[in-house]
Amino acid sequence: MMKAKEALNITEVEMMPQPEAALSGGFYKIVLGSTAVALGCMAAAAEALRRNAGGFAFQVSVWTFVAFAAGLAAGLFYWKLAAGGLLAVRVGTAFLVLTGIGGFLYPLRFVQSDKMADIAIGLAMAVCAISMGSFVLWKMKRFFDADNAAVETRKE
Repeated sequence: MMKAKEALNITEVEMMPQPEAALSGGFYKIVLGSTAVALGCMAAAAEALRRNAGGFAFQVSVWTFVAFAAGLAAGLFYWKLAAGGLLAVRVGTAFLVLTGIGGFLYPLRFVQSDKMADIAIGLAMAVCAISMGSFVLWKMKRFFDADNAAVETRKE
């Protein structure tokens, strides 16, 4: 059997570990539910947002609950994609990030134009702070991965 694989030069493709396998069962359910509820709340809040004389207000309607259900389903679908291949995970994560950015920027359409410069400065500062925090977390992950690999090679 092994010679047949070598003769055909078949290489095995490494698959991503399943989210259920990487996370404990209880924690996976918490992550799954939190993602779904967060997307549902964001979709419902964006749908309920209406312009009024003072700027904006929330007006709950039947469509608010429909938007919540759609967001909830999108959160559940994201983790279904995470169980698939690497491309599906990347596409799902890109969609999740773009949805989050859109949900964050959507209320800006209700802001008065004279206050837009102050908000732009605040948003730029927030982006810088989040970028620095993300960079630190990324560097820490790389450090811990390298340390873990060094420990594993010493054990062998």
